[in-house]
Amino acid sequence: MKNLFMKVLSVIFLILLIITIFMPEGSFNYLIFIGLFAGLVSIFISLHIKKIKKSKSSRIVSVILMNLILFSLIQLVHALSDIGWGEKGLSGTFVKIIQLIVLGLAMIIGIVFILKDKNQVYGGEINKKLGVILGVILLILFYNSILGGLAEITNAQGLCSFHIELRQNSFGFGKSLTDSCLTDIAVEKKNTNICASDSCIKSIAYHYKDLSICNQVDDYDACIYSVVIQLMYNPSEITLETCEVLTEKEAKENCLKRFAFELDDAKYCLDLEDFGNCYRSLANVQLNDDETQCNPIRNEVAKAYCKNYVHAEVLDSTLSDVPTS
Repeated sequence: MKNLFMKVLSVIFLILLIITIFMPEGSFNYLIFIGLFAGLVSIFISLHIKKIKKSKSSRIVSVILMNLILFSLIQLVHALSDIGWGEKGLSGTFVKIIQLIVLGLAMIIGIVFILKDKNQVYGGEINKKLGVILGVILLILFYNSILGGLAEITNAQGLCSFHIELRQNSFGFGKSLTDSCLTDIAVEKKNTNICASDSCIKSIAYHYKDLSICNQVDDYDACIYSVVIQLMYNPSEITLETCEVLTEKEAKENCLKRFAFELDDAKYCLDLEDFGNCYRSLANVQLNDDETQCNPIRNEVAKAYCKNYVHAEVLDSTLSDVPTS
């Protein structure tokens, strides 16, 4: 009767695993339920293993392998699903901890069952079938990770095309794995020709702090911002000519504005066509009345704009007061 109940539970567990693959994003309560149900299945399977005529050590290893298989199966269907890991991965991590605790307790209970068994049967080998099953599951689960690692180590971009991509939110078989693989190799080689997306090119620009690479993407503003943030670690190397590597006029101006804001330096507004708005924005960011930062500006018109926008008390000055030469 116990064997029949164990078989029924096992079938139900397999059905629940299949359902997991089709669960929507954020179904973490369902994953917790799967973990609890797996613990119940584990206990009944352990009772069955207890009766097997093999040594205690062999049966204990079988219990351990069986619990690892149950846990790995849950991870595999989770990886195949669109459930994801939640915001910042906290929900997914919490679920995994619960699953580990439940199956860990079930494994301990199973081992206790065997240790209390008075039947001293010696000999027999560790259950090879369980080991093979576990190995196959782990190979499928970590297939993309292993492939990506090999591609990165060997710099063989052709391996990236063998990634299996199924779901957008899948942490094991996500839609962006091929692009991520190519990005790692492209960054290593500093070769934008390897890239299959703008995000890959931006990663190279960011990694090497090379603004000129931003010329190759449509969304150059986001690219410029990421590189500027990197360049801020060595502000002494930044000059007014740093942005000259950019070919688009708008890109150059966005670059200068970004340096003006990040360095709190009004001189980067000087070469802008719309320098008045640059000074105004800079004043809003700084929120101070220090107009001495405007002194290095040689152009009197630009210097007046700078002082008007940085010095809060003179913001009511009219444009008629601004020098014209």
